[in-house]
Amino acid sequence: MKQFYSFSLCLSLAFGMATAATPTVAIMKTKAHAEVKSTKLSAVNSQRTVLSQKEMAPGIVKRLVRDKEGYVYADMIKNGVVSKGRQNIRPVTKAPVGATFYEGFEGHVDELDWLPEGWTEVNTPENKPTEEMCRHNINNSWAGQDTGDGYWTAITPDGRKECWIHFTYKWNYKNDAGEEISGEAASQDEWLITPEITVGAADDLYFLAEADLGSVYYFDWDAMTYSRDIIDTDLEVLITTDNGENWTTLWKLSDDVCSRMSDSEMYDAMAELNYYTYNVSLSDYRGKTVKIAFRYINDLSVGWGNSMAVDAVTVAAPMPEAFYQLPAGTLYAGVSDGLHAYTESYALIPADTEISWTAESNAYTEKNSWAFYNVASEEMNDVVEGKTVSVTYPWSQGVAYPYPVLTASNGNGTDAYSFDRDDEEKGGLFVGGKVPAIADEVVYLGNYDYQHKRLVAPHFGNYVDYCFGTCSPNTWGEGIEQIGFGELFMAPAAPLTVEDVMVTLGEFEAEDDAVLTLEIYTVDDYGTVSESPVATSSVLGKDIDGWGFYNVFFRLEQPYEMTGMTLIMVKGYDDAKVKTLAACAQSMHNDAYHNSAYMMFKMPNGALSLYPASEALQDYSSALYISLNGTFHVLKLDEEIIELSEETGSVEVTASATNAPENWWIVNKDDNDARLPLVAEGTAYDWLTVTPVTKEDGSYAVRFTASATEKQRSKTVYLSNGGAEARIRVKQAATTGINSIASDKFAVSVSGDILSVNGAAEDAVVEIYSAEGYRVYSGINNVDIAGFAKGLYIVCCDGKTAKYVK
Repeated sequence: MKQFYSFSLCLSLAFGMATAATPTVAIMKTKAHAEVKSTKLSAVNSQRTVLSQKEMAPGIVKRLVRDKEGYVYADMIKNGVVSKGRQNIRPVTKAPVGATFYEGFEGHVDELDWLPEGWTEVNTPENKPTEEMCRHNINNSWAGQDTGDGYWTAITPDGRKECWIHFTYKWNYKNDAGEEISGEAASQDEWLITPEITVGAADDLYFLAEADLGSVYYFDWDAMTYSRDIIDTDLEVLITTDNGENWTTLWKLSDDVCSRMSDSEMYDAMAELNYYTYNVSLSDYRGKTVKIAFRYINDLSVGWGNSMAVDAVTVAAPMPEAFYQLPAGTLYAGVSDGLHAYTESYALIPADTEISWTAESNAYTEKNSWAFYNVASEEMNDVVEGKTVSVTYPWSQGVAYPYPVLTASNGNGTDAYSFDRDDEEKGGLFVGGKVPAIADEVVYLGNYDYQHKRLVAPHFGNYVDYCFGTCSPNTWGEGIEQIGFGELFMAPAAPLTVEDVMVTLGEFEAEDDAVLTLEIYTVDDYGTVSESPVATSSVLGKDIDGWGFYNVFFRLEQPYEMTGMTLIMVKGYDDAKVKTLAACAQSMHNDAYHNSAYMMFKMPNGALSLYPASEALQDYSSALYISLNGTFHVLKLDEEIIELSEETGSVEVTASATNAPENWWIVNKDDNDARLPLVAEGTAYDWLTVTPVTKEDGSYAVRFTASATEKQRSKTVYLSNGGAEARIRVKQAATTGINSIASDKFAVSVSGDILSVNGAAEDAVVEIYSAEGYRVYSGINNVDIAGFAKGLYIVCCDGKTAKYVK
């Protein structure tokens, strides 16, 4: 039955939790604005076009490629692994208040060879393009361009435009008359020059540069080392006070950046275009009128080099601005199964796992300093400096640790930021386990940020055609039909165990026997989606209930262990039995890099195409309310090495974990990591029996038991509870002559330092063993034991045994 509900639900409800009393609210809708369909619905899995390639060494191929936006750059295949495309980073830079000079190249529209007003360039004749060349994406000089879509091509940290230069290559095209036009690669020495700038009293130069740091110096593929006296490609910054009659070098990428890197650091960065922020002192030029040049050098006699870009060219005395995103793979505490949410902003990360945090402070920041929560002192006094730092937290057992505080600084001041800085109520990080329940309601995890960005069911303006759900025929284009929507989850820092998936809908009406299907796909590091789902689930229309909101629960037959990128798709609403279905998303968009919503379309020819929402919709970058009932499991044993008791052949080891040991298993490393579940009567593993123990007080333990042995032995046991693994070494000493003590004992006597077996024949052989099972004597009766250490001994003679304690 359909429930129309177009106004906001705003029912406040206070709940408490055992670990941290905190207010919660019923989730509510935000008024939706109409989304707009993109005019270019193009395939997400765009490929690089290989223009040429060369084998540099066995297993190493360098390629000249063009991406779908027409950008030309070099990539590398290293032993079958293709280097990343031009890297995305969050748009954060903007003109600082009071800047003397700023250029972000945002004025570029459709021009083929455009520079901002007042900018000039000096080109080598061989690389100066014609208008016809530019129409065919051939321009080896500086030019303002769109920065790309964030797939293979980078999104500049400053808006959507940048000033880009292709590295030289052999090119060809057919002109309008159908004639073949071609040109040879030529060395480049291309200058990009600013207008005149009068430098202020405290001004310095700041700029962004996109570069391949592994292609600056020449790399000797025979010696597998860099020749640092040979430059392949370089970026130089120069300044003039006499309108270009004389130029002075201020900075060089080779000298000021790459010279400080090791060969291995540069090799790892080879053929990967990344953005970096740089600043150069202008202290000698303050009060003077200058021009600044960016000089791109590519020596064809050395190698190919790679393309570059500059952006956000700034002369100012700006303040720093601190900012960071939660680490990739971190999940927000989302909506509960009862449609409530915390008022604070919480997230979940794994315990005992190194988590990397990256500062995304503005381009004017000279130093980043992090303050992390110290569990022992309960203070924010773990201070680390650097753009990217790592920290490991122990299991918080339902208590939230504060978010880190990042302080950005330069010569003009400082700025501090934490993820919940602007929130009235502070949240934090739950480490390990699950997000604590709201009363008895399970809190799910998601990519969406409900606390800051709320919830909406995106539509096209008529509340009939939904962006993620049902649509009228031809809404997306003639013959194009949306048959699925989904959410891309980045790889978590440690395995996340997912028990079920919840999808929150804003509208729903369907027949009772309508079937909605959930499909879970793995995604590799290069964005390739698995051909078939690794897990599926389905729900009937009659099992979906709600009023205003509808939570759809997809129960998994077996928990899904998320170890890498994962795409979760919902399908089935294209069936006529589903009248209306509208999936919810954040009401506020993320930055352009952080779209996680996807759509599956059936094209007019019947082919299926997967699109990010950022391509199917205009200016869209958001997250869907597809939520995971997930746990970062923890499993720790109090001991790493144990020795079984001589008397009982058993040892019990206390454990701390996120679930009971009856849910654990032994990982058999000798049998392709086969699972041996722990059972109440004990699980046989080689010569050991491993038994789960849940005590009356709710604490956990594992009991290791073995029968007596005549030889010393040991076994490493790996235990897992899904996502976490613990290892313990179990030892057992030989008990030859010890465990056979029975009713046939005989007497021994000691006089001084002489031990005698009473009644033994004079030629009888006497053997004496230590408590550890080692034989310490074998010979005739009347044994001199003066040299024996204190302890328990077993005396054997004529098939009989006796204990003796010295």
